[in-house]
Amino acid sequence: MAGILVFVEQRNGAIRKASLEALSQAARLAKKAGWPVSAVLVGHAIAGKAAELGAYGAGKVYVEDDERFARYSAEGYAACVRAAARRPPCSWRQPAWAAISPPEWPLVWALAAWRTSPR
Repeated sequence: MAGILVFVEQRNGAIRKASLEALSQAARLAKKAGWPVSAVLVGHAIAGKAAELGAYGAGKVYVEDDERFARYSAEGYAACVRAAARRPPCSWRQPAWAAISPPEWPLVWALAAWRTSPR
């Protein structure tokens, strides 16, 4: 099944407004297509923030809450998004969308490199 996966950006435990807007837009697009919306939230001491993402359209939230992610790492965060993309309801083996807010361009390139590399 296809789906939309949204990376939710946070800084110091506060979810960025742009990510909530991306999640809301993903929910609108998904509703038209009949797709589920999932979100990925990565950081440290952020697990409690996952519940509020449902109000913006996330049917499932993949949370990676670990001290290793207290500081941003494109490679580390990308690994978390890749792991979420491999799990239902989103699967890169079928059509999917990834909505990532503009400050996360290094993450986009890390995912693009993974997506185009041989498995």
